[in-house]
Amino acid sequence: LRHPLELSALGLGKERAGKRGQREGVATMLGNLVGADAVVRRIMEKVSMATRDEDKREALAELKEKAGGEPRAVAAASLEPLMEMIPTLREDAEALRLILDTLLLCLLPEPSDTLSPAAGDAAAAENCAAFVRHDRTHLSTLLDVLEERDWAIRLSVLKIMGALQAKRPSELQAAILASPQGLARLMDVLGDNREIIRNEVLLVLVALTQGSLELNKIMAFEGAFDTLLGIAEEEEDGSVIASDCLVITANLLKANPSNGNYFREMGCVPAHVVRLLSRATEQQEAYLWKGIVDLLALLLPGGSDTQAAQTHLGKQGVLAQLVAVSVQGWLPKDAQATTLRLIGVLVHKHSPNRLLMSGLPSASGQEEGALSSLLALALRPRPDDPLHSCNDAAAALFRSLLDGNVDGQQHLAASLMPQPTFEDEPGFPPPAPPLGRALLRALMGVSSAGADEVAAKEEVALELLDQVCGAARVLAHVLAGNAVCQEIAVATPLELPTTEAPPEYFLRSLLRASSSSPPGGGGIDPRAQVALLHLFATWSLSCKRAAIGIIGEPSTLLWLVSLLTDGPGRGSALPGHLPRSLSQVHVRGAAALLLASCLQFADGEDSAELRRNVLAVLEARVGLAQFEQYLEAMTHSEAFMAAKRREYSLAEPKMTQDDIAWGRLIYDADMAAAAGRIQDKFQASLLQIM
Repeated sequence: LRHPLELSALGLGKERAGKRGQREGVATMLGNLVGADAVVRRIMEKVSMATRDEDKREALAELKEKAGGEPRAVAAASLEPLMEMIPTLREDAEALRLILDTLLLCLLPEPSDTLSPAAGDAAAAENCAAFVRHDRTHLSTLLDVLEERDWAIRLSVLKIMGALQAKRPSELQAAILASPQGLARLMDVLGDNREIIRNEVLLVLVALTQGSLELNKIMAFEGAFDTLLGIAEEEEDGSVIASDCLVITANLLKANPSNGNYFREMGCVPAHVVRLLSRATEQQEAYLWKGIVDLLALLLPGGSDTQAAQTHLGKQGVLAQLVAVSVQGWLPKDAQATTLRLIGVLVHKHSPNRLLMSGLPSASGQEEGALSSLLALALRPRPDDPLHSCNDAAAALFRSLLDGNVDGQQHLAASLMPQPTFEDEPGFPPPAPPLGRALLRALMGVSSAGADEVAAKEEVALELLDQVCGAARVLAHVLAGNAVCQEIAVATPLELPTTEAPPEYFLRSLLRASSSSPPGGGGIDPRAQVALLHLFATWSLSCKRAAIGIIGEPSTLLWLVSLLTDGPGRGSALPGHLPRSLSQVHVRGAAALLLASCLQFADGEDSAELRRNVLAVLEARVGLAQFEQYLEAMTHSEAFMAAKRREYSLAEPKMTQDDIAWGRLIYDADMAAAAGRIQDKFQASLLQIM
């Protein structure tokens, strides 16, 4: 039994619950009569019950207006009916436009006074999900509508596809693949000459071709390469349409070797690429040039297909075009560096292309040939390239040309030798020096590459510094791993002897210039010191005469020991942006590396005695433990570790903070690998020397 008060409270609760239910029922009934859903349903009833075309269009216009403020409600009530109506209204262009505009407002709402951006985005996500949740006939229906030539109809369909791509990309790609004529319809729209339509379909294709290999293969076999590159040829420089065409073509080739093979087999290189390169060259269209170069890079994917692509691009004249334009001044620095890296890949371990490039003439028509022009890029900086990306790319190109190319290395090493001079014919300029002599002259300018030149001479000092650093890196590639070339360089005199006096030899003169002070008492710029020390280390790694010549000269040995004890610059001022701690790590490490390279030779009693004496000097002045710490500090530096991990590729090398402060790459991958070999040999040679 319940207490009377409890029974009273229970009755009161039931009464209140009943009233609340009544209020909710009334609210629901009113919502069904006057809410957004009810309004949309009544509009759809008008659409379905209209017997005259004018009445149907009027109801569809009302629905479109409602979709602008209530996209979620309109989509919920009308999405399916509208999609079913589209095939029946193909003859009524105005009604079809109204339906498509309504769908677009549901899938891509426009913010307004009654619809905030956040609410619109939420409605778009929900409505796009509802659109693709049903079977894929919706998209096939839309793609069929692309057959219509009406610009507004085509534009709305393409914008709807763009909205679906933004919210549900994978579902859209799958639906297009499932549609029998889906891609064909899109490709047909590319032929529409109206710019607004072409722009929109290109935006859709740019998004569609990202990440779907199967779709990309179908597009390629639908003739996309010819269509896209043909459009790019018709457009003017800087055209967004041309840019989008190149982006889509690049997407089709990216990580897709079968499309790359198809691109070559269908003759797209001679039919389109060569013509685009020629046009970019004639009209100096840097934007177009960069796009084509990026596209060509994707034809060199690595692996077994690379050799075939190298051969094809060489035979079609692409290599010659790239070399001719790479040395011209109208290219922006990024485009020039990318072009140089691409040339490097084309000649890397490819004898026919190496032979072809060695015989190419200079772009200026001068006698010296293209290689001399490319060498000039490694030696001369660009004012707009403070990090010397073009210089590094040009030096890396010579690495690609000479890596494993014994004949090429020996040919360039032989050109170090002085040539007999003849009287110049009047009216003709003197012939350009051979490549090797140009390197020699650039390196011998080191004695003027000071770190504390007066302000008036700063520009000249920096130019000399760039020449020395570039020449040292290129000559290291000439000598690397080739004992014959190293012996030739040791035996090279500065000039042909004109008297019975012994000639001045290149190695000794360069060592003397490297260890001397420029006028005014300042030290050699530490960046030039490191570049030269790396060159000497490469030179002496497998050449006993070079090693003995370096540590057998007392002044050179004292210079190297002073670098280990006093650090860079021997007390002179360093460039303002170059921290002394950074210079000390790399200068001391390079000096220790060179000494370690020279100390590895212990065969023969005379040379062994010399090395024991050098080791004694090191123990007394530096200490072997400290000596090895300098090597460890260098090999564990951020710049060295990055170079050690750096792989040969078309990508721009990532610069570390040390490299950026240095103003250029401190180490390349070859130098990092050589340092590892030198350290291993040094540890083994210590046992013999002791």
